[in-house]
Amino acid sequence: FAHCGKFPTAASRRSLGRVSVPVWLIILSDQTTSSTTLTSFDADGFTLGSSATTNGSALAWLAVLLAEGGAATTNTDGTITTTVNSKDYAGYSIFSYTGNATDGATVGHGLSTTPDLVLIKNYLTTGAVMNIAAPVIGDNYRLPCNSTSIRTSDTASFQAFNSSTLTLGTSSNVNAARSYVGYAFRNTDYVKVGTVAGNNTSTITVNLGFRPTLVLLKTYLGSTGNHFIYYKLTAGDGLATSLTANSSTTAPAVSAYVEFLSTGFSVAPGGSGNSSSSSRLS
Repeated sequence: FAHCGKFPTAASRRSLGRVSVPVWLIILSDQTTSSTTLTSFDADGFTLGSSATTNGSALAWLAVLLAEGGAATTNTDGTITTTVNSKDYAGYSIFSYTGNATDGATVGHGLSTTPDLVLIKNYLTTGAVMNIAAPVIGDNYRLPCNSTSIRTSDTASFQAFNSSTLTLGTSSNVNAARSYVGYAFRNTDYVKVGTVAGNNTSTITVNLGFRPTLVLLKTYLGSTGNHFIYYKLTAGDGLATSLTANSSTTAPAVSAYVEFLSTGFSVAPGGSGNSSSSSRLS
């Protein structure tokens, strides 16, 4: 998996699903084929072409990467066969499948326990939205990744999770007769999924057991809100840089509210992650 975001000026964002070398495209934007954007996944990184979409001159870029888990495998745990690349000990897998528009269809996700977070996108249909599901935000809810909308109860999309499969409805979000790519995460020593309930009065400290490099916050309950990426590439504690994932026009800036710590992160009152009217998936 690779996500490349350009800053500080406006441009498109492009995400690519990694299963082997080379691999699949795309989660946040519509899939396209191009020999001038990201041209290959390599043993020690990736190769870019000359397109300004991913390699514009004199521009700074942020790339978010997940290492592959070896060769892709065929998974027949569900009623729909999936192609899976899993790095289970680290807490994530990537899977693809073709939907069958059957209510109650199941797809194998490739993890050893029930996922704590799932993202699925129809990657061949123009304008399709990537959707998030997570038990911590409530059963049968979906959360659109590319907008400020909060969770929606939708059994036509997500119906159930277990240690081997996801149960889906017939919504085009997850199970029309189309092609989909999915990302599943479970809590490990490397990945943590949870919620942050804002209070807007005192600093909230979230204990992860490690110092993060990347934190994602998406409002799921209360007021609408952006999907924020917070990152810090330098060593030690300190304020993180924020980037708005659902906007291609917002430049990154050092956050005045989110600080990365040796055992997790904190969110000061008044910031996007700590308002009294909202709860956020992290």
